[in-house]
Order: sequence, then C-alpha cells, then structure tokens
Amino acid sequence: HIQLPKSESIDRITKAFPHWFCLNYREFAGKEFEMDFDQHMLVALVAPRAVAIASASKDNWAGQRGEYASARLASPAWELYGKKGLVSEAFPAPERFLGRGSISYHVRKGVHGLVYSDWERFMTFADDHGWTVSCGGGRNAFLARMADKASALGMKTARFENPSGLTFASRASADDLLRLGMAAARHPVFSNIWCKTSATIEIKGPHARTVELRHNYTALAGWKKFTDKYPFLGGKGGSLSRPGFSVRSHVIATAIAGTRYVFAISGMKSSKDDPFVLDLEIAASVEAALRGEKAPATPLLDAHIAAGGGYAWSALDGSRSGASANAGKPHVPASTTK
Repeated sequence: HIQLPKSESIDRITKAFPHWFCLNYREFAGKEFEMDFDQHMLVALVAPRAVAIASASKDNWAGQRGEYASARLASPAWELYGKKGLVSEAFPAPERFLGRGSISYHVRKGVHGLVYSDWERFMTFADDHGWTVSCGGGRNAFLARMADKASALGMKTARFENPSGLTFASRASADDLLRLGMAAARHPVFSNIWCKTSATIEIKGPHARTVELRHNYTALAGWKKFTDKYPFLGGKGGSLSRPGFSVRSHVIATAIAGTRYVFAISGMKSSKDDPFVLDLEIAASVEAALRGEKAPATPLLDAHIAAGGGYAWSALDGSRSGASANAGKPHVPASTTK
C-alpha cells in the first residue's frame, strides 16, 4: 500500500459527490486498506485501448504517486495483448510527459483542473494511438471540420486553434456566438439538452435512491433576478483563464411576450462577472421596444462594452434583432496580441 495522507479520502469524496459511487463504497471510509480492489484494476479494464492519466503538482487530492502506481500496476493487462502499458522507470518530474506506451502519464505544474497544455498532450497521445484513423485525419482534420461547420452557420470571425477550445489563440465574436446559439436553439436534440437546469437520476437495485443534479447557473446571484421575470429556455457559458486574466462568454435562450429569443455575450473580463445581470438589461430593452416605450438605462451593459465586451441578440424567428457596435469583432485576449 502507498500512504497518501494528503489525497482525497473515501469519506470526503463520497460526501461531496455521492452520486459518483454505489452506496457500498461508503463502507470503506477510513478503511481504504481493507478493500479487495484498487484503482489499477479499474485502469486495467481499459486494455487494450489507450488511457491517459494526469493531474497537477499542487492538486494533492489527486494523489499523484498513487496515480503513477496505478498506471504501473495496470500495465501487465496490456502485455497480454502484446502491447506496453506505462513505459517508465521512475516517477516523472512535473511537465515531463510519459507517452510511449498505451498508458500516458504526466503531472502538470499548477492546481486542479484541465488546461490547454493537458489537452495538447491528450490529443498528441490520441493521434499516436489511432485518432488519426477514427477521425479521418486526426487533429488537423477535426479542426477543418470545425471550421467548415462554423462557416456553414455563418460564424464569420470564429477561429479554432485547438479542438478543445482551451487556447487563447481561438476567438469568436458576439455575433458568432449568437449564430451558434440560434442553431442550438433550433436543433431538436441540443435544444432539449441545454434547456435543462436539473436532472433527476433514479438508481435501482438494493440501494435504490434518487439523485438530483443542478445546473451551476442556478448558483449565480443574477439567476434568480432573471428567471423571476423571464424563462430560461437554454444556455451555456465558457471561459479561458490564466494568472491575472480571464475572458468569458455566455449564450442563453429565453422568451419575451411569447417569442423565443437568443442572447449572446462575449468578452467578459472576470470570472466574477454575472452574465444574467447583463441578460436582464438586454431583455428589459427588448421588452420596452415591443411596447413602444422609452429604452431603459443599461449601466451594466454600457460598462461591459466600455471594457471591450460585446453582445448580440435575435428573435428565433428572425423578426427582431440587435447588437452592440462591436458585436462582429472577435474577442482576442490582449496577451495574445503583444
């Protein structure tokens, strides 16, 4: 057994994320060494396919030494198929990528999460183990398909450097995001998925129970203010962050006076920005115009635009639309233009 006193315990993880596990797992809280199985057995079930394992140097709950040991101990399963599992003689230094076998492993410098460098390694590993075949050309072919789809949707300034989207060289305007949101709102499958704010999972068997999962939008302070006046018919947000800098975007669908609308906001500069307070000002302006009333003040939208952000909106039937003057300008982080 490997002692990992700083890693996330069974007691902690089953309390924080009980829906991830069967109830029997809780019985081993504080008794990890009494279990008849461990992580390397789970990893071994992936053989003979490729598997990537990774965490970060300051993500102590991940138990990096345990991850590495799991990869090493699972490797014999690949040898049964005449392949190599993890090819390594010692625990790697941070940022050293181990990917010569069918199991890859790396420890990125930093904290918990997945960042661009993680995805870059995952995709390189995938290219080396068959993605080129299954994707019809690998990463570049996939990027070309993304560009073709964006063009077909009329996303004139959208650019993708990486399929994950987690790169500051990728860009899109508020108008691009609006067109993407309109397509999602009209799509019979996507429109059903992105409108859900919660999901109930019924687990059957000897430990039958009900688990409810909630959209993280509902935790935002502006969420209740917006949904008290207008329905939430779908939405998605995204962000790119690095020390000292963040850029966020947000697309939602709603209804005003019986007509469905899509709002797109781009270029929010802080992870603390609440997009629903901006949505509320857009909706109030649209509603006032429909009634023939004077346009209300929009101090938060004005501040957003002054900071370089943009927005665009449209009725789903195309009957009405509006945008900030810079809605067609792609938002590129200043750090990439130096």
